[in-house]
Amino acid sequence: MRIILSVFIGIIGILYLGYPAYAYDEELLFLDYFEKGSLEDWRSSRGIEPFWNIEEIDDNHVLVGKNDGTIDTGEDTWVDYSWETKVRRIKGTFQLGFRLSDKGRYYIGFDENQDLFYLRKNMPWGKNLDLAEADIKIDAGKWYKIKVIVKTNIIKVFIDDESEIEYQDKNPLFHGHISLISLEGSEIHFDDVKIDDLSRPAYTPLTVKNVYWNVNFITDYLKGRIKINYVLDADRNALVDKSHPIYVFISYGFESDDGPRQWRRPLEENVDINGNGIRNERNDTMIPSKGKHVAYLYWKDEGLSKEDLCADFQIRVHAKEMVLVPEGEYILGNNSAECEVDGTVQLDDFYVMKYPVTVGEYGCYLNERDKDNTTLNERYGKYDLMMAGPACGILRKESANSYKYVVAPGRRQAPVVFVTWFNAFDYAHWAGLRLPTESEWEVVARGKDGRTYSWGDFPEPNGAICNMIGDGVGFSSDVHKYEELWDKLCFSTPFGARELTGNVWEWVDTYWYDTGYFDVSKSPTSYSNKANRVIKGGCWGTDLKWLRAAARNNDITAFSRNHSIGFRCVKDK
Repeated sequence: MRIILSVFIGIIGILYLGYPAYAYDEELLFLDYFEKGSLEDWRSSRGIEPFWNIEEIDDNHVLVGKNDGTIDTGEDTWVDYSWETKVRRIKGTFQLGFRLSDKGRYYIGFDENQDLFYLRKNMPWGKNLDLAEADIKIDAGKWYKIKVIVKTNIIKVFIDDESEIEYQDKNPLFHGHISLISLEGSEIHFDDVKIDDLSRPAYTPLTVKNVYWNVNFITDYLKGRIKINYVLDADRNALVDKSHPIYVFISYGFESDDGPRQWRRPLEENVDINGNGIRNERNDTMIPSKGKHVAYLYWKDEGLSKEDLCADFQIRVHAKEMVLVPEGEYILGNNSAECEVDGTVQLDDFYVMKYPVTVGEYGCYLNERDKDNTTLNERYGKYDLMMAGPACGILRKESANSYKYVVAPGRRQAPVVFVTWFNAFDYAHWAGLRLPTESEWEVVARGKDGRTYSWGDFPEPNGAICNMIGDGVGFSSDVHKYEELWDKLCFSTPFGARELTGNVWEWVDTYWYDTGYFDVSKSPTSYSNKANRVIKGGCWGTDLKWLRAAARNNDITAFSRNHSIGFRCVKDK
């Protein structure tokens, strides 16, 4: 009896486990204390050595720049940020550059002959513009903390937390990285470089928090299921109800004997997402409220053993805000524009993602997809080649026997780009969703009233309410960037979806055709057919005519990895 009781208690102890949250945490754009003794996060067009090295001085590692050397972070997508560093001038002088790109740069520096601190702007043709200056002395041998804030066209400079320069540029440079510059004949010490993102919108993205799973011996173990507890944390102003639900799905992973963690999506019949104890229930993945929730994974039916439910076993809860598009007859086209298709369409109820798929969401998918799938590896091997571009936002990090994808700081909430139609299709399948047809996408943007643009019938000033040509950014922006402005202006799309206009084009599940009349036979399409597919919505580089909800374009399905094309997914009700 004592042995049986011990085994019983042991089973309960092993199976009643808890695991930390899986959430999309925002990061600093850049941080380097130089304590690791490496300059791997920096670059220099002239070479790191002999101008730059890390030295241990007074039990502290500092970056030492000598003579005429420049070192930079190499990230061109940063827009609004604050950055600070500690500087000590041993001899000579220095400059600090920011918003450095092919369009020019700003820089601040110290003129030791005049005890003058200055702000200048350098243009591509080599012309220097003096913008502002302050009378201040930078003593040799003394540490100073210098902080620069750049937000839209406002530049603020602080020295030891005292405001020294504030300038508003009428023709601003909008984005670019930072640089540290040691001028000829100088020796300058730098330490504690920190760059924080100021471009994050006030709107709080949906996150999944406090995820942990357990198996109660009486209520769960005997039923062969795992109880999953989680919290859906959305912005306080986000509308979540039956017409604006949160789509939830799970994945699980564990260490294998022959390699890194393997991730799987459970079969639909083995999951109870809304936690009511009923499996295969229609729309149980659509959760109509924020806050605490429970789901169940039936591990025995999934083919898992007790040994699989060990300390290495992990569960992830994924969530996406959705909006409901009701069934009905809808107008397509407007009988006037070239390449638009006209007519009407009868649609059943369906849900559509409120936002396009983001870099953070796609990065998670890349880490969970089947890396042993030869076809997928061929497609994503090509995708890896695009990651060096600053607009991508996803980086591949190699390890001893595997690799993983990480999100570049500041790009987590940007829409994913450089994806082919097949990449988009694969993601949708992984998430238990599908790509919208062209008619579905157009209905989401136009609604019953057949409006011209997603916000209404009136045109939009350049870059005022969406990311289009003329806004000065020049690449995709955070999907929440215009959220607060739209709310203040009481703008909305017909059903509540966001970012349908500008920012990035979106793949749809329709072959390209230009007959002028709606052809239902062109969608949905065959996965194996490599014909061009339609893209909708315009992007950051298009003008107003492409922002019309009925406007349509196309791209090469199988091979094109464009820095202005993303996608969103739908689900049948």
